[in-house]
Amino acid sequence: MLDVFNIIAIGQCGCRIAKMFDNLGHTVYYVNSDTVDMRDLDVPKKRILMLGATGSGRSPQKGKEILKQNFEKFTRFMDANLVKNRLNVFIIGLGGGTGGGMITSAVDYAKEKDCRVGVLA
Repeated sequence: MLDVFNIIAIGQCGCRIAKMFDNLGHTVYYVNSDTVDMRDLDVPKKRILMLGATGSGRSPQKGKEILKQNFEKFTRFMDANLVKNRLNVFIIGLGGGTGGGMITSAVDYAKEKDCRVGVLA
C-alpha cells in the first residue's frame, strides 16, 4: 500500500492526521501557514511548505488569501511532489482556515496536472 498513495496534508488538522500515515511509512508532504502548528511533528523541513508564519485564524477566506499571495511557491512545491501514477490524497480539516481555504485550489491544480486526486476531510 505504501506505493499506492501520495499524501499531501494542508493545515494543522490535516498535518496532524497525516503524521499518523507518515508514522506508518507513507510519504507525506505538509503545507501549513502557521509555524506553531508544525513545531512538535518532527518532520523533515524538505517535506514542509510554510506559507506564512502566523496562520489563518480559522478563516477560510484568509487561507485562500495566503495561498493566493504564495501561489508560485505553492505550485513549485506541488510540481515537485505530486505523483501521476499514485492517488494524491489531500488531508484537511474543515474547522479552521488553512485546509478549508486552500483545498479547492490544491485539488484543481493537481487535476490540471493530470494527477489522480482524493480528499480526506
